[in-house]
Amino acid sequence: MRELAAPSHEELVESIAAGGLDFARRGITSVHEAGIGAQAVRAYQAARDSGRLAVRVYLMLDPSDEAFFASFLGTGLATGFGDDWLKIGPVKLMVDGSSSGPTAATREPYAVDSSDRGILCLARDEIDRRFAEAHRAGFQVTAHAVGDRAIEMVIDGIEQAMAADASSSLPARPWRCGPRHRIEHCAMTDPALRSRIKALGIVPVLQPVFLYEFGDGYVSNYGPVRAARMFAAGSFRRAGVTFAMSTDCPVTFPDPMLNVYEAATRVTMSGATVGPEERMGGKVVHEE
Repeated sequence: MRELAAPSHEELVESIAAGGLDFARRGITSVHEAGIGAQAVRAYQAARDSGRLAVRVYLMLDPSDEAFFASFLGTGLATGFGDDWLKIGPVKLMVDGSSSGPTAATREPYAVDSSDRGILCLARDEIDRRFAEAHRAGFQVTAHAVGDRAIEMVIDGIEQAMAADASSSLPARPWRCGPRHRIEHCAMTDPALRSRIKALGIVPVLQPVFLYEFGDGYVSNYGPVRAARMFAAGSFRRAGVTFAMSTDCPVTFPDPMLNVYEAATRVTMSGATVGPEERMGGKVVHEE
């Protein structure tokens, strides 16, 4: 195997510009960049400065680059810094594997292998340390967490970070109320997890669109009961939880309307319906 050369600064700027134009042609005006380091931050800033940023971008920072993140914390900058085109978003951790792998970290074994409960990318103490550090510095935090085991660890870490800081509310800012920490994917939840998510004001970011491409595999890998509860938009809504949706591009095609369609139908590629009780009707999808 040959190792691919890392992209140059100029190549990154060109890619950012081209990608932004493609999003804009699809009617997408704002995107979240899910976990980047120093080189990509510089490239986004260069695209912004040269007028080549075609969409608004919310940058998630990857703290695994220790030197970069330590220097960034030292500046005093945090979530919300920037302008209408380019803004610092949350610190993002990668906690478990993927729903389609399947490598999501689950409490119960997979239906296809009684010895498999997925993988964890970080230990609990590392999650706690990162969240506490970022929260104290005024950052929104988020984590890729798909399985219920990983989601519970993320909730525990957020809860601990907020409890450790007696003044856990971040400095008042006009564009948000409170930390509004997030969980990316948040696919496998039960009523107890959803209750804790609501109590802490965590915002789950769901991908109903995954059900179309991967839904049949979810039934095989996790069993029909767990598959029916994945990306539980209906349950989150009934529980009064504020949530968002994303396509997770490039995992799936950047088509927001397909995401809306899947939230309303939950139909897989084979034509099966997975978890009809978690569907959102047309009125709900358009609710403001």
